[in-house]
Amino acid sequence: RVLGKPKAPTHRHTRHVAHSAIERKYIKFCVANRLYLHPCPVTTHEAYRDTLSVRVPTPDPSEYLELRSNALALIKQEYIAARLLLFTYRCHAPDLSFVDTVTFLPSVEDREGQIYAQFLILSFRAAYSVLDKIGYFLNDFCRLGDKSDSVRFQEELFLKKGSLRQGLCKFDGTQLCALFDLAREFSKGQPLSSLRGLRNKLEHRCVTVHRRPTEREEKSTIA
Repeated sequence: RVLGKPKAPTHRHTRHVAHSAIERKYIKFCVANRLYLHPCPVTTHEAYRDTLSVRVPTPDPSEYLELRSNALALIKQEYIAARLLLFTYRCHAPDLSFVDTVTFLPSVEDREGQIYAQFLILSFRAAYSVLDKIGYFLNDFCRLGDKSDSVRFQEELFLKKGSLRQGLCKFDGTQLCALFDLAREFSKGQPLSSLRGLRNKLEHRCVTVHRRPTEREEKSTIA
C-alpha cells in the first residue's frame, strides 16, 4: 500500500537488459507485483536488482544511514528465494512438470503439476520466516532488549503499554509506520493472524492445497 510502481528510467542505459526470455518474464513479474528489493525504486532496474544496502532513518529527518549487514543480507536473500518460488508457481516457468510425473502429494488436490503447488507452499513458508527475521533485526539494531528466541513480528514488538517503544522513537517515520501496520495485521485478532496458524500447520502437519480457480469460476463466485 505504501510503495508505488517504479518510474520510467530517465536514460535508456539505466534499464537492466535481460539476457533471456525467462529473465524478461521474471523482471516483468517482479515489477508488476511490486516484489521489490529496493524499498524506493526509481527505475525498473532498481526494483528488480539489489542495491546491497538499506536507507535507515536517523534523528535528523534530512539524513539517512546507508546500512549493510549480514542480517540484512540474509533477509534479502531469503526474500529473493521466496520471490523466485512464487514466480515459478504462478508462471510455470521454467517448465518443471517432468519432475513429479510419478509422485503423489497427499496434501495437493490437483494432481497435475504438483511441484508448482509445492513451490507455493515453500514460498509462503520462506516469506513468513522473513518477517520474523525482520523482527529479530529490529530487536538487535534498535536494542529493544527482547530475548532473541521470543521475538515475533507482531504489534507487541513495537509497543510498550500502548506507546511506541523508546528504542524505536528515533527511527519514527514512514518506513517504521509501514512495518508497524504490517505487524499489527499479523497480531492476534487481526486480518492476517490466521496465517501464523497456517504456517505452523505447513511446518508440522498436512494441509490440503486447492487449485486456483479459473477466471470464469472467479467471476461466477462471490469472493
